[in-house]
Amino acid sequence: MPYALYFDDRQISGPFAEKSQAWADATTHCLVKVIPSLDEDPPRRILDLNYSIRSTADAVSIMRSPHAAASLNSALAKS
Repeated sequence: MPYALYFDDRQISGPFAEKSQAWADATTHCLVKVIPSLDEDPPRRILDLNYSIRSTADAVSIMRSPHAAASLNSALAKS
């Protein structure tokens, strides 16, 4: 299942075959904070605010919803 990096609900990276590749891309772009902990090994990684890594299949289902389509059409009409 392909994964990608998102800002809000907009895909900002190409699809990656593995989730770990999407994390590596986010790390390369300095979007990942590592939270060290004595209780967790490896340390916890978190993305900057409003960023997420999701399946690209999730994005397709979001864009197929009537609400998302109406929002997209509204945004395009304003530009």
